[in-house]
Amino acid sequence: MSEKVGRHKGAVETLMHEQKELSRLLQIVQGQLERHMNALDEAGVDTEKFVEQLQQEQEQGKPEQPNADKQKSQNRRQQEQKARRDQNKRSPSAERSGDEADRPSSEDVDNFLEGEENENEDFAPY
Repeated sequence: MSEKVGRHKGAVETLMHEQKELSRLLQIVQGQLERHMNALDEAGVDTEKFVEQLQQEQEQGKPEQPNADKQKSQNRRQQEQKARRDQNKRSPSAERSGDEADRPSSEDVDNFLEGEENENEDFAPY
């Protein structure tokens, strides 16, 4: 009987720690969301309309992009895939195997972060 009590006490303690961490993460996400919404407001975007559209898309199960946007997204993905294949053919990283070949290069990371005004601000823990 005491084994069951100890097991449940341990589970409660672990779950309370998880709940605390989840709460902390939610606070971080909420802060980032507010910052980005404020930036959109300053840029002249109707954020209320934008949020309503996102909520409707989530309710329907998948985003509804206009055909032109879908085509642009698909073309961009294809170009990125082709560029990666071409780069792998030319670079020594193509000779890597396993997990190393799947890791993004520093150039990929730089390209991903290109245009970020302050690269650390999205990851601030406060």
